[in-house]
Amino acid sequence: MTPMRDINYPSLKLYSIGCQRVIDWSGAVPMRSHWRLWRNRQDGASVVHYGQERLISPGNAVIVPPDTPIKHRLRNPVDSLAIHFSLGQPFDFFRGKVLSFQLTTSLQNEFDQLCDSLKGIEDAAKIQTMDFRFGLTSLICGMLSSVPEHDWPKPPADERIRKTLSMMEEYLSAPLSNKILAKKAGLCPNAFARLFKLSMGKSPQAHQLSRRLEEASLLLRYSGDSIEAIAEKFGFCDRHYFSRMFRKKYETGPAFYRNSFQ
Repeated sequence: MTPMRDINYPSLKLYSIGCQRVIDWSGAVPMRSHWRLWRNRQDGASVVHYGQERLISPGNAVIVPPDTPIKHRLRNPVDSLAIHFSLGQPFDFFRGKVLSFQLTTSLQNEFDQLCDSLKGIEDAAKIQTMDFRFGLTSLICGMLSSVPEHDWPKPPADERIRKTLSMMEEYLSAPLSNKILAKKAGLCPNAFARLFKLSMGKSPQAHQLSRRLEEASLLLRYSGDSIEAIAEKFGFCDRHYFSRMFRKKYETGPAFYRNSFQ
């Protein structure tokens, strides 16, 4: 049998799903820390990524990867299905492009049925059924399976870096020093820092900061915790510093980010 050690598979986590009439998209935040999928029942909406426009229509779905800045365009009201989700690492490190998918008639019907099924008073109960979970996972992963292999991020080849990444995920609330991480990797701090940047494209501290902000953004969206409590939870010394770092990454402050969902 083929050894399965260190082989990662997508682990879909659903943050929100809904089908609603959209009449104003002007308040939408340009960047999120999770994947976003849109498919509309009418023409008239699109997203723009660095000048390239992607139409969202009955025959075309758009998926925006995490930390990918976009501008929203809405020319007329549309009935829109929106799904926010994550896939786990390393898949959530996908960057650089907005994905557009031409839908077959079969997939269009599947999206229509999904949108219809979300209407009514039993939405919360329905999305917890195994049938719904496996169906949604199959739909999303089936679309993403058409993305070329070379576009997907690969886990670091060096096992020492993989170990330190796992350690960072365990201690997002208490950022780890290079000295501690280097000890985990069995290297001196300078050698570890060089190896990490070579493998990940950023320093260990920059990676930790990015991950802390990503997790903080999810709490801003999906919890009722105060901004001060969220800042403290992820090791920021105060709200002011947290807000400054958050704005630098997401181009908006945490308060506006949270209010954009209301």
